[in-house]
Amino acid sequence: MSGADQYDVDIKPLARKVLANQAVMRRLLARAKQPDFSFDEWSELRAAYADDYRRVAANRDSRDWDEDVRLRHQFAQSYDLDIEVRRITQIGNTVFIDTIETIIGPGGFSINTLGVVEFDNDGKIITTTTYQQWSPDQVPRHLAQER
Repeated sequence: MSGADQYDVDIKPLARKVLANQAVMRRLLARAKQPDFSFDEWSELRAAYADDYRRVAANRDSRDWDEDVRLRHQFAQSYDLDIEVRRITQIGNTVFIDTIETIIGPGGFSINTLGVVEFDNDGKIITTTTYQQWSPDQVPRHLAQER
């Protein structure tokens, strides 16, 4: 999926920003495998995020921009990510995006993900929350609940 241009429906502005952000992320993930890739290159994404940005991950951990980008950097050095957008909609300052994410690399897998992206009134991302639907045999230990 290359972005909003693949849809033949009217996409609202904040939803378009989410798709554009994904395109940058996809490019940076590919670039991160290069020996001259620098941690500072993630700053290209920074302009889209508010200063008080928080990401709430699938395991409900909450992290700020610095921690989030550190984890993105670690991930990008070992894995690739293919994202198939199934649905996207914007209601007010919130974008809901339904995707199938395929992790490409050692132990790769596919997962259904619902992302909730909240924007402030200046059009900056203030929170992203991820909900994931795992196949029972694929749930990572850090997400699994004891039975």
